[in-house]
Amino acid sequence: MGSFTQVHLENLIGEKGSTFLSVAVRMCGRETGEDAFQNACISALRNIGSFRGESSLSTWFYTILLNSCRRQMGIWGKIRSVFHQGEYAQAMIDNAPGNDIDEPGDERLQGIMTLIEKLPVRQREAMILRFSDELKMSEIAAVMGCSEQTVKVHIHRGVSALRKAMNAGESMEAADEYSMP
Repeated sequence: MGSFTQVHLENLIGEKGSTFLSVAVRMCGRETGEDAFQNACISALRNIGSFRGESSLSTWFYTILLNSCRRQMGIWGKIRSVFHQGEYAQAMIDNAPGNDIDEPGDERLQGIMTLIEKLPVRQREAMILRFSDELKMSEIAAVMGCSEQTVKVHIHRGVSALRKAMNAGESMEAADEYSMP
């Protein structure tokens, strides 16, 4: 694979910057997400020389972005909520493709997004990257630094927790009981 330069990275950020920013905002809220995205850009630009081409440049940047989000939220080793009521759900809605949400199903969508907020971090990361950004399992595994099987487990557990909470019509607190750390 050829040598990647700052120009390649700048082109990638120019093409997919809004997608990357959207991921950061969905992971950790508007202000923290913007800071995480900005820090990821700076880090990637400083370290472009260390990119070995073992993955796509996009996957490499997603990894940096996810790590930046984790640092911004201060969640290594424990899960803690950085959101106030509805802030995460509103950020998801604001950043969703076609965010003109005024249809009858909007309350249900907001409820799902609020439940996603309560999932353990790794489940939330896997689900956002898979269902919102539509990354392949192999790309998610590379970004999250785990196996594809582990990604599948995180997604399965996240979907199961959401399904149980939605079917039972339970509150967000009850969703915590169903999620697996």
